[in-house]
Amino acid sequence: MITSTSDVVLGKSQFYISNGDISNFTDFQWRVKQSNSKKIIAKMIRGQKCVTAEKLFDEFAAVLQFPFYFGENWDAFEECLNDLTWLQADAYVLCISNVENILKLSNTDFEAFASILESSVKEWEEGRDFGAIQTVPTPFNIVFHCAKDTEQVFIKKLNGFGIVLEKI
Repeated sequence: MITSTSDVVLGKSQFYISNGDISNFTDFQWRVKQSNSKKIIAKMIRGQKCVTAEKLFDEFAAVLQFPFYFGENWDAFEECLNDLTWLQADAYVLCISNVENILKLSNTDFEAFASILESSVKEWEEGRDFGAIQTVPTPFNIVFHCAKDTEQVFIKKLNGFGIVLEKI
């Protein structure tokens, strides 16, 4: 179990889960932003706004300030999530609250969402070399928040896609 925000920010890029009171989770997100001398981008994605793919695209685009050309489809979502050049930082932490609402996505959309998150965490962790575009390895962590009674359902669903969650 992780208790330090610096472990989330500076540790190996990965996925975390927290349950319980939403105010504690928002406090956690605020502490992450304040936890280090490095430039940290810690953003809160509201899961209750992500019950369809279209609404999920809208929420992520608004919170992460995706560029005007974001195509509002899974390929464009993956491209923007793996770019973020407009939000330069030494580390990124995406806090996704009320994640039980994301379980309302169709199976196809949930699978696309989980796959993109998994590949994004790996891509940020390894850095990129696309010839003219190169990036250094950068911590990129995702912290999910859910109600206690839905935590095991969510963990099991993500485990089915090969995503392992560490408790906070």
